[in-house]
Amino acid sequence: MNTSDRIGALVSSAIFDSYNSAIKKVYKEIYSEQVLVWWTSLKEKVCPVCGEMHGIHFDIDETDDKLPVHPYCECQWVTESELS
Repeated sequence: MNTSDRIGALVSSAIFDSYNSAIKKVYKEIYSEQVLVWWTSLKEKVCPVCGEMHGIHFDIDETDDKLPVHPYCECQWVTESELS
């Protein structure tokens, strides 16, 4: 991986990490959600780890440091109500 690719991977991971951290805070503090669901991008080439985790429910306090899994990971936390 060249320098440009590494920078892109770091930036992508940082963006998704920031997004997931912020959305978890909103879900917990504003909407009082207690359970979040691991949601993949559902793209054709989802990695095996993310594919296995898709749709699994977690207590919101157990979600720290789970996402992103890898560079360019597009998984995110969603609430159960968003799925219905």
